[in-house]
Amino acid sequence: MRLSLDSKNRVSLTFFHEKEAPEKKKVGLEIGVDIGYKKLLSVSDGMFYGRSPLEYLYNYIARKQRGSKRYKKTLKFKKDEINRYVNRFLKEHPDLKTLVVENLKEVKKDSKFSKKINNKLQYWSYRQVLEKMERSCAENGILLLKINPAYTSQTCSNCGMKDKKSRNGEKFHCLSCGYSDDADHNAYVNILQRGLMTTLTTKQESPCFS
Repeated sequence: MRLSLDSKNRVSLTFFHEKEAPEKKKVGLEIGVDIGYKKLLSVSDGMFYGRSPLEYLYNYIARKQRGSKRYKKTLKFKKDEINRYVNRFLKEHPDLKTLVVENLKEVKKDSKFSKKINNKLQYWSYRQVLEKMERSCAENGILLLKINPAYTSQTCSNCGMKDKKSRNGEKFHCLSCGYSDDADHNAYVNILQRGLMTTLTTKQESPCFS
């Protein structure tokens, strides 16, 4: 319970209720998701959510005067669109048991991108998507795993060979085994495999893992 006073001396009382988190699911789908700039969600089952419209919004917002009505309106619209895409993903995967995502902390820190690119990146929705997924997973008993994203886009999901030359824009062609795929699809298959390997290793090291 919290008692507060606003600028007009009006008193409000807020009640908080803690809800016990549900038990983690024992059976269901195990899915890897790549949270991208051009494709918001690239899923290991081959689905994509939020392609070009969001990239257009990032560019549009970056050109607007910060703090203007149009700027604020577009930010809200972008937030609503993000929630809509994430909700759609979760609704279309009702049997989801384990969700594996990249842990992209401080994506702009120490980056070598230009000022123009960094200006666009600040409107990228990775953090909002992750926070939405964290809440939804906690509420629905889904295990959320955040893994180190290093080299997931340069590694072949078929043979495991890492070579940055294998990726060319949105296309991936392994120079070792010849495997070809959409670059984002290849990356999120690697994300899923790495997350499941982490889970397996944890289970082997800790008999109390559940």
